[in-house]
Amino acid sequence: GAAVRDILTTLRRRFPAVGILVYPTPVQGERAAEEIARMLELADRRSDCDLLILARGGGSLEDLWSFNEEVVARALAAVETPVISGVGHEVDFTIADFVADLRAPTPSAAAELVSPDGSEMYAQFKGLEASLINTVHRCLQKYDQNVVNLHKRLRHPGRKLQEQAQHLDHLDIRLKRAVRSRIEQHQHQIILKRDRLLRQHPKSLLTEYGQKVKDAMGQLSKSVSQQLNAKMRHAEQTIHLLDAVSPLKILSRGFSVIRDDKNVVIKSVSSVSLGENLKGRVADGEIHFAVTKTTKNDRSEQ
Repeated sequence: GAAVRDILTTLRRRFPAVGILVYPTPVQGERAAEEIARMLELADRRSDCDLLILARGGGSLEDLWSFNEEVVARALAAVETPVISGVGHEVDFTIADFVADLRAPTPSAAAELVSPDGSEMYAQFKGLEASLINTVHRCLQKYDQNVVNLHKRLRHPGRKLQEQAQHLDHLDIRLKRAVRSRIEQHQHQIILKRDRLLRQHPKSLLTEYGQKVKDAMGQLSKSVSQQLNAKMRHAEQTIHLLDAVSPLKILSRGFSVIRDDKNVVIKSVSSVSLGENLKGRVADGEIHFAVTKTTKNDRSEQ
């Protein structure tokens, strides 16, 4: 029929690589509904297709009535393979349209829904091809640049040996300079240590220490003399002070010290009794006497 030709034409135009399997069945008449249901069950049971298109061309309500039958509706509900309904024209609606997984307004529209746009995919592939070519071109350029850089770094072995020889000569010169400098440093340190040893020779040290001892003895003698003179002056001052306050000095001026028989100094007339023996210390000796009379400052007698 025309509907089948429209579907095939649309699929070849949009995506020629798609595989098509036609299950022919009458779409109107007394046994059309049962045949449609049987073909749906058969296609679903064989599982040869990813999806099914249930389609026919336009017609009157009576021409499309097979797609309103209960047996077709139940068959559509029972199959597991996805079903697109493309029955009649855009204004035509049947029960099959509501039971199917998707409704297309026409058979050609159903074919467009199930097929990708080949020209669009071709454009995508061309874009991917251009992108791949650009990527490969960039990679090749990168590798070419790496080869150029490696070529620049690649040098002749003779030149490398010459550079190594120059480097060894430079190291030899630096080594000789370092050794000579180190030797000079050690020689300078040896001279300094020799001078230090000469300055610390025992003879020089004895002479130096002898002079220090001589100077120290002179300073010690001078210090001792100064300290003795200072001590003698201090002793003379102390003797003079002691002599000034000495009891003998006082006694030589006519004073005396009176003691009792217990050698206790008598300081008051009230501490003696009449007839008591006393002794008085004068400048040139002692006087022993007995108390015959005492007189206080107020002139009272005993």
